[in-house]
Amino acid sequence: PGQTVITATVGTVSGTTTLTVTAATVTSIAVTPESSTIADGTTLQYTAMATFSDNSTQNVTSSANLTSTTMA
Repeated sequence: PGQTVITATVGTVSGTTTLTVTAATVTSIAVTPESSTIADGTTLQYTAMATFSDNSTQNVTSSANLTSTTMA
């Protein structure tokens, strides 16, 4: 994050503008697979993918806190 000046020059004429870079924030997290059925005593690997405010995505599985809830 920070600011920088962008300059375009043609011959002896220049124009400038300021670019401000901010940290992207997480806007959503998708957990996959979305819905699954497995046999009792087995395991299933889930993946958490974060979407950020700049529309980039990143696998956050290793830093996400994945928990389970027993459904009635």
